[in-house]
Amino acid sequence: MPSRLSQDVKDIKRLEEILRILFSSGFGYLIDRLKLIHFLPLRHRVQRAKFRQREPNPARVRKLFEELGGTFIKLGQLLSLRPDLIPQEYSTEFAKLQDSVPAFSGEAAQELFFEQVKGKRKKISSFTKKPIAAASIGQVHEVLLASGERLAVKIQRPHIQETIQTDIDILHKLAELLESHYERIIIDPVAIVQEFERYTKKELDYIIEAKNIAAMHAHAQASHLIKVPQVYPELSTSSVLAMEFVSGTPLSRAQLSRQDREQIARRLSHAIFHQVFVDGIFHADPHPGNIFLLPHRRIAMLDFGIVGRLPTELREQLSQLFISLIAGNIDGITESILALGVVQGEPNMAQLKEDIHDALSPYYGAHLEQVNPLEVFTKLITLAKQHHLLLPTNFLLLAKCVVTVESVCASLDPHYDIVATARPFLRGMVHEKHSPKQAFRQLVYHTSRFKNFLLRLPDQSTEFAYRMRHADQKISNLDTDVRNLTVEMDKSTNRIVLGVTMAALIVASALMVNTYRTFSIIGFSIAFLLFFYFLLLTTHEKQEVKYL
Repeated sequence: MPSRLSQDVKDIKRLEEILRILFSSGFGYLIDRLKLIHFLPLRHRVQRAKFRQREPNPARVRKLFEELGGTFIKLGQLLSLRPDLIPQEYSTEFAKLQDSVPAFSGEAAQELFFEQVKGKRKKISSFTKKPIAAASIGQVHEVLLASGERLAVKIQRPHIQETIQTDIDILHKLAELLESHYERIIIDPVAIVQEFERYTKKELDYIIEAKNIAAMHAHAQASHLIKVPQVYPELSTSSVLAMEFVSGTPLSRAQLSRQDREQIARRLSHAIFHQVFVDGIFHADPHPGNIFLLPHRRIAMLDFGIVGRLPTELREQLSQLFISLIAGNIDGITESILALGVVQGEPNMAQLKEDIHDALSPYYGAHLEQVNPLEVFTKLITLAKQHHLLLPTNFLLLAKCVVTVESVCASLDPHYDIVATARPFLRGMVHEKHSPKQAFRQLVYHTSRFKNFLLRLPDQSTEFAYRMRHADQKISNLDTDVRNLTVEMDKSTNRIVLGVTMAALIVASALMVNTYRTFSIIGFSIAFLLFFYFLLLTTHEKQEVKYL
């Protein structure tokens, strides 16, 4: 683990590199606005024309991210999944970012692999040093086990976690500068960086990905449409992921007849919707590079860095949303949207309801078969952005997955109706909410919760009573302390008044000693008596403290 000082030095060097790329890419005005111009070489600082304001556009920002490299490509890819955080045109453009970088040394990869699986080296027959694929975080190598099984092993790049942490440190600083130097900004840069940091930490932990693949593999076991590789947990760590080797043809490079294209589009969309609405866990980025064709036109899915889930709570919220949508129930739709998203600030309910009516009124009174879920998802994301709602990541992954599958199927068969494939699953989800089986499941669940509440009630009541007694004791002690403080304040006030009176008498008597000698003597006498009383009072208080 690098020291804080060494990390700071890395941050400064990387910041200088980032600023040079920003300058050469035409973003000098941003450097000037953020007061970072002093990090640039002198030869750049004198080129004042390079710091003039230029209107950014999505394509220029995408090319900038590509030049900045791995971490920024990952950031762009995350933002392509979060149209609720950035304008839609940027989200669409960032979807074009390709995570393709030169491979690192095969010898280094082999050394890292054997270091991670030490103690199990006897199981390894061979390690192919030439990588199958390379990306910004890791690369894939073929490994042959002594048992004869072929594995595809993903290995993280050396020091990748420190490299990404450096960029995240810089992104945090840049986000804070953006907020402080731009009064009106259409994005929340700090929230974006925080979300990216959470996202990246998950992607850097291959154990999380291994668990996702294992869950999807278990669901796919009975399917004749789709294959998910098996994970080898005994050879997997947080930086090494060992999977079954899948030999096939990438969909992006396959030569297919028209009939094959129609069949694959139908199978792919059906498999994805089954993952979403039946399994509850789905591949969130099923683009052609992650889809392989196997014999008999079976489909294999690879690269599970982005996986979404549709938990019961989210499924019920979506069901209620579609039920309210068809019924034209504005209040129900509003409640469902608010339940889906995290509200930032106080929402304008009247405006939200008006916007919901304008966006979704074409579906009021329609049959479920007439609802296009893709359009509904898109309009929900737009509404959420307009009213500052942060939608749950799994909902956005679901929307991303459906849009990606629609695009892939359209490229395979322009006449294929993916919505027709989705509707039976959507109908099943909606009907499930009111099915006797679901009602019984909810009854069992809430009965179990109520039973647990009753069982815990005596202990909780005892604890509550104890806390109340403890609170009463504290309140009693506080009351005593306040009373004592009041007494002490009264005493202090009396001493101050007494002291001021004595001082006034002494000063007045001293001034009158030559003109009104009699009054002067009386004044000095009273001051002396007060001083004597003050001494007695102080001695008495000390005796009280001594016996306490």
